Amino acid sequence: MRVFFIAVPSIIACVALFFIVMGTREWMLAVASTSWPTVEGSILSSSVAESRHGRKSGRRTDYFPKIEYAYSVNDVHYTGSKVSFKTTSPSRASADALVDAFPADSRRAISYDPADPTRSVLVPGADWMSVIPVGIGVFSLAFSAVFIWLALKITRRMLLELGAIAPAPSPSATSDPLHPPRFGAGQNARAQQTRMRASECVFGSVALRSASFQ
Repeated sequence: MRVFFIAVPSIIACVALFFIVMGTREWMLAVASTSWPTVEGSILSSSVAESRHGRKSGRRTDYFPKIEYAYSVNDVHYTGSKVSFKTTSPSRASADALVDAFPADSRRAISYDPADPTRSVLVPGADWMSVIPVGIGVFSLAFSAVFIWLALKITRRMLLELGAIAPAPSPSATSDPLHPPRFGAGQNARAQQTRMRASECVFGSVALRSASFQ
């Protein structure tokens, strides 16, 4: 059970870190794309694609633009399909608006990354929804940390109740000779045996001294 309560939050934490890393990378690219150089390119194809989710009774259809384009940088030809870093609405009207703005066989400005010309976008820039994956990752990571802390705390309390481990003595308890610290059952037994052996040694030495005087 302890392994379960630690393993599951650990997996969630790993997934959260993935969201944070990928979301931060995507957001940084979106912000940087506003200053990328542009080159004139050709729209190869432009259409509205559909994506259906759910069961037959509650099936939902999302629409998104599917646009492919070609461009050249330093006489090297590239192709791309990234429309925007921004989060667009899955409605048919939003997809149609982007397809109408970039019709097939037209010439449009293509923004490309000067450090990596294979990375390009039609509509540069970011919006506040671009940081949603980062927010989800941070929340999941915090939740996992709290869950693991609670699991360890509960496990320690159970072990203390079973006497498997000894509680950490407080500074006041260790410094007061009249109130010695309390230990677990095993440590109490060992301490009692040590005291009995010490008593036997003391009584034995007293007996020897008495015999020698006689």
